[in-house]
Amino acid sequence: MSNCARGELIDEGALAAAITSGHVGGAALDVFAKEPPGEDHPLARLPQVIATPHIAGSTEEAQEIVGIRIAEQCREYLKSGAIINAVNVPAPSPEEYKALEPYMKLAERLGSFVAQIAAGRVTKVRFAMTGKIATLNTPMIRNSALKGS
Repeated sequence: MSNCARGELIDEGALAAAITSGHVGGAALDVFAKEPPGEDHPLARLPQVIATPHIAGSTEEAQEIVGIRIAEQCREYLKSGAIINAVNVPAPSPEEYKALEPYMKLAERLGSFVAQIAAGRVTKVRFAMTGKIATLNTPMIRNSALKGS
């Protein structure tokens, strides 16, 4: 489900309940009834929700600029893996992403391995990182492990 219009078109509480119950798999939203949504917003806590900035530019010039910026951000992601301006995704610099990438690949493979050998559903995972890597953007590594599982 996605919303690219007005926040009040979606009953946010009902959507959160539908995602939590499994009736809706996820949502991508760029607008909310109250903007910006607070950290305690029920949708902000759900990993199945992707929130992006709402761009309300309605002139031809604004739309052209927005299109160019989005293309530049997509190009940067494809070139370096760096995610720019995401609302709920850790966004390392291209240099940091390069340093994290081998650990992210390893974490994803380990997550996949754990999911395959586990007796039943994995319900809890604990991560401990030490050394130089612990000073970097470790949520990216955690997310990669969870992606693998």
